[in-house]
Amino acid sequence: MVTRHLAQLEEELDGPLFTRTTRRVAPTKAGDLFYEKAREAILLIDKGIAECKALNNHNSRIAVGYEYLYMDQITTPWLEEYESNCGEGIAVDVIEQPSPQLFDALFAGSIDCVFVGVTSEELIPAYLEKRRVASSMGENIFVGKTHPLANRARITIDDLLDEGFVYPLTKPTSRESIVARDFEERGKTPHSIVTLHQPSALSVVERGSAVINLPEGYGIESPNLVRIPYKSNHHIDYFFVWNRGNENEAFEQFRAFIEQKITEFNG
Repeated sequence: MVTRHLAQLEEELDGPLFTRTTRRVAPTKAGDLFYEKAREAILLIDKGIAECKALNNHNSRIAVGYEYLYMDQITTPWLEEYESNCGEGIAVDVIEQPSPQLFDALFAGSIDCVFVGVTSEELIPAYLEKRRVASSMGENIFVGKTHPLANRARITIDDLLDEGFVYPLTKPTSRESIVARDFEERGKTPHSIVTLHQPSALSVVERGSAVINLPEGYGIESPNLVRIPYKSNHHIDYFFVWNRGNENEAFEQFRAFIEQKITEFNG
């Protein structure tokens, strides 16, 4: 079946798409060109499907993206308030992915907006709209009560170069973590492990076997953990980001609510 369709396609294109020998099959220049054009067409079709789905579902759901580090105590209550009091039957879906995938999803139209923290505003693609939620955020280092760093008033990168880190699900990168950026600037890679969920990671920290760095405002309260400010020349800016090309009536109402909340928060 594939051979027959390929022969029909080559006949339509007036030439071969592959060179064939007894040992190998390789694309011709025309084959490479057709592949790239077909790939572009398929991507456009996928984007069209996503946009149509978003258009058909805009009256029932708002899709909001987060990175796991920024499922914070600032904005997640806003989503709950909107869904309970303002949404008029609109459900808010939360999607958790690394920021590059979130930006790709905004471009494709499969999500409506994202909340991301970045160590440089330039990491947000220029074609996206953004509103700063909070600026100059820092990070905290969490250690167990018996850890040698537990009595420090503050911690710098020099204190962490030989420490082990633990994270739930994924390791932060220099895009969203000040500690990771400081390691990168030193030309070093932190020793780290990943667990399947947050409680496992925190239990490792509580035992003193590793430390974890989290943004200011990340909600962790444990009698067995000590929170210590991390001092760095860098900071995190926290943004609400969306793609104006994907806006619809339901999202415009949601965006107006979030922007009002940002204004109140920065008071």
